[in-house]
Amino acid sequence: MSLSQNTTAEILSYADSNHYLVLIAREGEPAVPVMSPDEQGPMRFRGLAAAKSWLRDQGFAEAYLRMETAYDEMIDAPREPDRMRLSIH
Repeated sequence: MSLSQNTTAEILSYADSNHYLVLIAREGEPAVPVMSPDEQGPMRFRGLAAAKSWLRDQGFAEAYLRMETAYDEMIDAPREPDRMRLSIH
């Protein structure tokens, strides 16, 4: 994966799920999930540490953590959930 200064990473967690997804966004483009090696779906990570480790191996020094819950949708919460910046080291 080639990185530029305008590339950001986001780790996505759903409240009742046991896996994390990694999304990559380039400036001016929407974030897209990282696909599994067989291209059959998004790559899933069994924990936050695994997602951070993968991103570190790809050259990222930081990422954003975004957590979503079904509750957000039930109360018609804004579509842009809060994100927390994570240092990857």
